[in-house]
Amino acid sequence: MGDHTVCLNQDESKIAAAFKTALEKIGDPHSGIVFNFYRFEYKGRDDTWYRGEIFPMTDPKSSFDKGSGNRVSIWIRAAADERRMRELVHHLLPLEDNALLKPCFAAYNSMLGKTVVSCMPCTEDFSSWISRQTQVQSDGYLHDEAKRMIWSVVSFSKVLWVNGFVSDGLDDPKNYAMMDTHVKVLPFTIRKKAITDSKMTNRNKVADLLENHLNTKWNDIDVVEFIKCLRDPILSLDVLLNHPLFLPPERRMALYVILWDVHFSPEHRDRYDAITSHANWTNLVSANDTTLMKILTYDEKNENNNICMYRNTTLQAHKFARDSCSHYFEQLRKSKKEKKRPNISPDMVDRPLKKLLPGLLSKVYALASSQDWKSV
Repeated sequence: MGDHTVCLNQDESKIAAAFKTALEKIGDPHSGIVFNFYRFEYKGRDDTWYRGEIFPMTDPKSSFDKGSGNRVSIWIRAAADERRMRELVHHLLPLEDNALLKPCFAAYNSMLGKTVVSCMPCTEDFSSWISRQTQVQSDGYLHDEAKRMIWSVVSFSKVLWVNGFVSDGLDDPKNYAMMDTHVKVLPFTIRKKAITDSKMTNRNKVADLLENHLNTKWNDIDVVEFIKCLRDPILSLDVLLNHPLFLPPERRMALYVILWDVHFSPEHRDRYDAITSHANWTNLVSANDTTLMKILTYDEKNENNNICMYRNTTLQAHKFARDSCSHYFEQLRKSKKEKKRPNISPDMVDRPLKKLLPGLLSKVYALASSQDWKSV
């Protein structure tokens, strides 16, 4: 059975000739031919993509009216790339991952003298998406679309490696496109991994993309810490995909509690102070947040204590965050003299902590995930 791809932009005589040539090659009465028809408007540029259509032919009377086919994106490559593009389609078509702009077919186009590659549809260049990114406030969060973009690309880098591939272009925005609100990795720089490649090949490329093109817009401390984790070969991708960067406020609050251990050894305490410095953090707690101030000065023996009960160390900063996540709602209930827990959003607790202790949760998460920490 043969497989032929025909461009509907060609005149009828060329399409008929393609049919005739294919039919002449049939020698076996049990053989057949599959024709794929495509249409797009070429505007002379090869550094972009075009909206196109493909028409899987299931009946000789199939309609090829404009707008009646399946929507695709059309990419133009050099004529010499035809064989490599066909091999790429063969390898990547079965790959299941939503972050891949999956190729459908590759064919030489005699009118253009170039190779045409059809992929799943896209709606926007990635560079346009990047241009709309804005700075994350100190008490704010990276928006959900950006979180999903990072998570899906990192997850896809793992899928590539497990299936024997690497991508030489994960560090370049030109090798991405957007499908509505979802990022898509273009297939053209994906190749079979070589003996010189390591599991860090894809990860370092993604880290470069975030550091050089995206966090220059976001300027978010949790993204900075995530990039460090990406570059750390000790940390598994599963650890990365559960990083605090991706967590909603209520799960970030729970993580402050989970990562705290009342039985920290002296070695653990030393490593805490080595990861970051939060000097004088106790002086930065907002006096306007009476509930946090109450936790900061809480003394079970002295109800009206006004003395800070925490030291200006990283370990004590984590303890304060842990205590705040555990007791904030109860303290608020008492201050308002209410019988039930107040119905407030978890980010009312997490946002002040994020501003007061920038990057602390991400740093502690990375520390607790390291092999050195577990071996102490």
